[in-house]
Amino acid sequence: MTHNDERVTIYNALNKAALDNGSLMNGMQVKRLQMQEIARRAGSNMRPARVGELMSKSGQKSPSLLEAARLAAGLYLSLEELPDRDTHLFPSERNSVAWRLSGVPQGTRPRACRIALGRLLEGQSQDEIREAIEAVYAAHDQRPLHLDESAVRDMIQGGLNMGLARFEPPPDAAEAVLEERDLASELAASLEHDPHALPLNGSKRRPVVRVVKNLAHASFALDPVAPHLVARIAHEIVAEHLRIHRTVYSIGLAGGMHCLTFVHTAGAESSPFPDDSGDKQITFVPLTLEPFSNQQLPIANSVVGQMVEQSRGLLGSRRVEGLTLQASRKVAGDQVSDGDDELMQRSYRQLHVAIFGCGDLESDGWLELAMRGVKTEGDVLPATDVCLNLLAEDGSSIPLQDGQFVGIGLADIRRLVQRDDRLALLLTSGRAKGRPIVVASRAGCVDTIVCDRAAAEAALEVLARGW
Repeated sequence: MTHNDERVTIYNALNKAALDNGSLMNGMQVKRLQMQEIARRAGSNMRPARVGELMSKSGQKSPSLLEAARLAAGLYLSLEELPDRDTHLFPSERNSVAWRLSGVPQGTRPRACRIALGRLLEGQSQDEIREAIEAVYAAHDQRPLHLDESAVRDMIQGGLNMGLARFEPPPDAAEAVLEERDLASELAASLEHDPHALPLNGSKRRPVVRVVKNLAHASFALDPVAPHLVARIAHEIVAEHLRIHRTVYSIGLAGGMHCLTFVHTAGAESSPFPDDSGDKQITFVPLTLEPFSNQQLPIANSVVGQMVEQSRGLLGSRRVEGLTLQASRKVAGDQVSDGDDELMQRSYRQLHVAIFGCGDLESDGWLELAMRGVKTEGDVLPATDVCLNLLAEDGSSIPLQDGQFVGIGLADIRRLVQRDDRLALLLTSGRAKGRPIVVASRAGCVDTIVCDRAAAEAALEVLARGW
């Protein structure tokens, strides 16, 4: 093989790797690009010296670069890692947050999800990401694709759920690199001194607050990565609570995106929960039975079922149990058997950890769906809900005209807040959640909050306005 033929082989290998990563399209003149630029686009971040080393094969009995590229893709490694596994591969980094994308997944949608996720982490706008996704579908499926923001977010979150990115905080900084510590302290202090907070008979007044960074471009109304980072911090909190309090064994989960993300990412490489050490028995309990006739949003019963299956795979079936509510129409007045109701109410009284979100009437559709077909006393619109307990602006409860939703009540949630060996954990993100965070805190329904920067700043704005 001549030297020129060898260069063609190298160009072809790097071009193939770049195409698999979705960074180059077929129509580009690859040979016109500098070798270092091709390597960068191939996802290898190779130093010039490494490029030269790969090009030079004289006296070496090693695979050709084309074979190496194929092997790297098959093993989900980069070209940089394959020649020398001891060589440090620098992950991508922005705003002090470092991450590494996985190898190339098979299939058009997984590939598009990986591209969308990588571009979001690089700080690209929604339009730039949409163009890249549409180009992938046009090249591989020869069909047009038109995406709104919700569909783009879904692809990015799909990439996260498939484990296509791994966040890599420096060892000495632990999780702090993903968090806004000063903002969290400011919000905790403001919630503690909120003059409108209800007197709640010994409930802890200062909540623990953890705030994760927003990584999405400002063109996104909701940051698709935030629920993933929120869940990661929540895993740490729950794992630590179980470690300190050895008697904890009952965990309640509500429905909604953040609880579902908590479930999907449990046991992932970065997750300390659930911990497979010891022999603690864990029972998962649905906190609500949502009044939705469709399944467009994840309901608590389904979330608990997925958590049970996930945990049994990680811990073994003998250590994990799950309770279930009937999946029929859910506003009290519709029938739930006495036996089931009694069992669930007893489970709520014995609960150790509750994990839930908070509704809003602006963006998520959850609270709007819950309110369909029901009336509150005085036709008062809720500011938020916590496990379908409707709350007014001042944190007081809003009763329904006829009955109540099926699920855990405010008294049982507040009982968790009042005890140091219990945990009421609120997970949420997005600017629309600022007011709900404040209202849930006023109501004494939460002792630990994990949210993103957008939600924390919005909550501080609500508190600054004095209402």
